[in-house]
Formats: sequence, structure tokens, C-alpha cells
Amino acid sequence: MMMKILNLILVTLTLIACSSSKTGKETLQLDVKVSDFHTWLNLMPGSPGKFHLVGDLKITNPGSEVIEELKLDKIIIYSNKEVVYSFYPFFNLKDLSEVNSIEPGGSKEYTFGVESGLKVDKRLMANNLIDIKMKFISGSEYYQLNLNEIIVEQAY
Repeated sequence: MMMKILNLILVTLTLIACSSSKTGKETLQLDVKVSDFHTWLNLMPGSPGKFHLVGDLKITNPGSEVIEELKLDKIIIYSNKEVVYSFYPFFNLKDLSEVNSIEPGGSKEYTFGVESGLKVDKRLMANNLIDIKMKFISGSEYYQLNLNEIIVEQAY
């Protein structure tokens, strides 16, 4: 009898673990076009050095279902394969009167970036190329966009 109870608990735990592992899969389908994209270090004398990143996105839904409440959950910046920054960006519809859902075959335009700049990481002073991972989420699904060898300008 004790063995049956242990087996039942084991099966239940396995089912719970398997069902929760299905959430958060990269199953969100997006076609993302990046434009008007800029990254720079503000190194002007008299002000604290800041890293800035801003851009525009045109996101198209190539799938067959409506994408509800799309979010740009996180941006991770790498320099020489090391994480330099990981932050929650602003992500706004360009037309604020629109609803944040994308019909199948439809598209929306967004602006995104870091709100007020991030403290300059010294690793960016030696290497002006970065790689960027952008994680978009809708419900339990996500899509990751990778941008590689992005030049970081320096403004003095």
C-alpha cells in the first residue's frame, strides 16, 4: 500500500513538472524589423558617462492567432561574450491610440530603449562592438531576437 502511494506521488510530481516546463517556450512567432537604431556612450566632460540604446521596431505577426499584450521583457548586452548589461527597457507603441495586440498578418510599430542611460561599463571602452539579445513575451510564449556586432559610438 505504501508503495502505491509513493508511486502516485511520484507520478503527480512528474506531471506537474512536465506541465510547468511547457510554459516559457520559444514558440511566439514574430517578424521583427529594427530601424532607426542607435547605441552610444555619452562621455561628455562634466557629466557622468552613460550608455544609451534606442530604436524603432516594426513587428509583424506571421502566425494564425492574435498576439495579445506583446512585451519586450528584457534586453541583454554582451561584449566579448560577457554580459555587460541586463535591463528592462521601455517598449511603447508609436501610435499610443492603438491597442497592443497584433492580428494575424498584421503589424505594429514600437519604440524601445533604455530610459535614462546606464552607467558606462569599462569593458565598452576597450571594445566598441556589442551583441544584443531581446526577449519578447506574450502570455507564456517568447521570442528572442539576436543582433550581433552592433557598433557603440562614443560621444565626447
